[in-house]
Amino acid sequence: MDAASPGAASTVSRLEARVAELEAALRQSEARAGEARFRSLVQTAASIILVLGEDGRVQEANREAERAFGIGDGGAIGRHWTEVMGGRPTGAFAAQLAIAGEGTEIRNFEQALREQDGMSERVFLWNLNRLPEADGVPPGILCVGQDITRRKRAELDLRQARDELEMRVAERTRALMQEIQERRRAEQALIQAKEQAELANRAKSEFLANMSHELRTPLNAIIGFSSMMESEIVGPLGHPKYLDYAKVIGKSGQHLLAVISDILDVAKIEAGKLEMHPQPMDVRDAVESSLLLIAERAEESGLVLTQDIAPDTPHLLGDPVRVKQILLNLLSNAVKFTPAGGRIALRVRPDAGRILIEIADTGIGMNAEGIAVALQPFGQVDSQLSRRSGGTGLGLPLVRSFVDLLNGTLDIRSREGEGTTVSVRLPVAPRYDGE
Repeated sequence: MDAASPGAASTVSRLEARVAELEAALRQSEARAGEARFRSLVQTAASIILVLGEDGRVQEANREAERAFGIGDGGAIGRHWTEVMGGRPTGAFAAQLAIAGEGTEIRNFEQALREQDGMSERVFLWNLNRLPEADGVPPGILCVGQDITRRKRAELDLRQARDELEMRVAERTRALMQEIQERRRAEQALIQAKEQAELANRAKSEFLANMSHELRTPLNAIIGFSSMMESEIVGPLGHPKYLDYAKVIGKSGQHLLAVISDILDVAKIEAGKLEMHPQPMDVRDAVESSLLLIAERAEESGLVLTQDIAPDTPHLLGDPVRVKQILLNLLSNAVKFTPAGGRIALRVRPDAGRILIEIADTGIGMNAEGIAVALQPFGQVDSQLSRRSGGTGLGLPLVRSFVDLLNGTLDIRSREGEGTTVSVRLPVAPRYDGE
């Protein structure tokens, strides 16, 4: 038993040594398998992975690194990183490598590299970390990067587009501000012009009103004394011609007084001071008195004057003085612009809840432009008759203003060479109990 002990001990020692060898081999095998798996992961990684030695030479490079820098399979190993990347040994990347070599982790460092054409550049984003010495492997620097050239170009395009948009917005804003200022200046100028026009209009209206009053006083005396002379109230005039002169003076004074009255009415209308006194009235009274005043002129001009008032015509709501003035102005225009042998018809009838007054003539007529001119104060349509008959051009404008103030409507239909029809519609007077 004792003799066999040394042999047994030797066998145990050999077995233990063998077991240790097997365990070491197993660990080496596992380490190689792990390294193989790590290398496989590194090779298939989407990021650029480089391991640089302390001398700056490439110890490891994955496929993405070789593809990014245009190097064949395994062509980067052993070459200096400046040859692989094309960077400068004194550039920013070299400075970051020096910092990482001292043990400081570098994250998100952007490296710009010029392309071979010298016109464009590529941009890489790097994370750098020092690898310590292990298992006899010297220390190095692990470089993990991404090619972010497309992203940077997109950011640049976006920034340029944003800057361009901001520039356009700024330009448009300046243009709008300038336009607003110009509009404000224009509005201010318009307001000032409007105020000046209103002041001038008021001054004109006041002047016309004052002048009209000043002229009417002596005119009334002229008309009155000419009437007395025509009637020979205080005795005979002597020569028969004096009687004719007195008639001419009277007619001229009455015409001038009518003109001044029209001007005064226009001034009052423009100043908003013309008063209306609407009341129920029989239109027949206004028609008869107007025809009586115009009949002599119509006969002297060789015109046929007719009237037609519907029996069922009710009372209208209007100012008797202004309604009569409307009829006189329209009839006077019809007489003035109708050649000898023509006809003038005055018709009155109910129409859709209103009273329609129509004055139709077979005169020279007007086109649309002429109607627009005739409705303007002091506007006169150019024609031989108008030049021969004269006038102030206030008849139709006054008629339109009076009709508007009486809540009525005015319509003019006319054709050159055929005649004119003026239609005035005025409100019907309301019925009262017992009427």
